[in-house]
Amino acid sequence: MTNAPESRVSAARAKFDRTPDHPGVLRYEWDEATARRITTEHSQEWNDWTGVQWDFLRVMEVADVMIPRMQARKIPDISDSDYDRVIDDSLIAAGLIAYARPFSRGVRVNIKLDLTVLATMGDSPAIHQHLLDLRNKYIAHSANDFEQNITLAVLAKPPLDPSLLRTTHIHYGVSPVNLDGFRMMRSIAKVLYDQTVDNVARLAPIVEAEGAALDLDELYRLPELTIPLPSVKGASKQRKP
Repeated sequence: MTNAPESRVSAARAKFDRTPDHPGVLRYEWDEATARRITTEHSQEWNDWTGVQWDFLRVMEVADVMIPRMQARKIPDISDSDYDRVIDDSLIAAGLIAYARPFSRGVRVNIKLDLTVLATMGDSPAIHQHLLDLRNKYIAHSANDFEQNITLAVLAKPPLDPSLLRTTHIHYGVSPVNLDGFRMMRSIAKVLYDQTVDNVARLAPIVEAEGAALDLDELYRLPELTIPLPSVKGASKQRKP
């Protein structure tokens, strides 16, 4: 079998199927093409750099939503309502988690971000560590300075006779990332994102050449591409290096 001439392939259509034995399977379909999952010498490195690229892109997207939201308020760092606070908290959590993912202990192939560049950006090294600490302490743990639950004894003020008026409880929460923090988070994420763009572009022709060298008959014998969505148990398994 010989390689067909290059041609433009239409955009893929995603199709989601559920089965009794599996939470779901994602399939991609084309009118004039079919796809196979392949592994080459550099494909996993390419995959991992692409994943890190998406992480930093998500950070910038969150910042691009939060910055104008905060600028439009009378007090930028305070939510206007409970509804706004829920949105703010969700976006802050999403941004911090995405920022920290490239620096987690997960298995990635040859992913080494150059953090020395942050030394040329003022307080960026300290802010970088602060963002990681926020993810580890504010997001991952319930006990932190930004969120406190306090039991109170409410006492009568003089000149009233001393007395315990009531025992009550308050929940105190404050945003761990202010307007300036989001600006810095976005600036740092953009610098690191640019590194991922360079590496994805560097690896693309290498992996494409490796793919072109694969035996075409063997490729057609591989099963068509499906992406099983992992169960909770399956998602907890670490990928082997």
